[in-house]
Amino acid sequence: MPNNDEPIRGKIAQIVTDTNAVINRGSRDGVKKDTRFIVRLHTGTIVDPDDPNNTLVELSFTKARLRVTRVFEAMSYCTIESAGLSFPSLPIVDHPAVEQPLFSSEDWRLRRGDVIEEIVYAPRVRTM
Repeated sequence: MPNNDEPIRGKIAQIVTDTNAVINRGSRDGVKKDTRFIVRLHTGTIVDPDDPNNTLVELSFTKARLRVTRVFEAMSYCTIESAGLSFPSLPIVDHPAVEQPLFSSEDWRLRRGDVIEEIVYAPRVRTM
């Protein structure tokens, strides 16, 4: 039985077309038609170059958003609504003096096994 306090998490089970994917969560997990999910790309922990014992932060970028169009018991069919939402706009530099960047353009591709998380919208509070 799904826990309504936590967002639904799962993975992309299959990329069907360039605009559709199947996820490994369905009605038994609380997924409904039009449920939206986000696919994230994480950097992992970044270490302070001045102090290797000091870990800084993990960055997270939005890789894509999915919207459920058909729900089955153990899986859901989704439309890929957008991809590369927060892809850094800085050019990828190919120069021997520049260190390897955290991500390559290949990292931004959606693929089987990418982790998804339900987008939970906060209820609107009415003020008078």
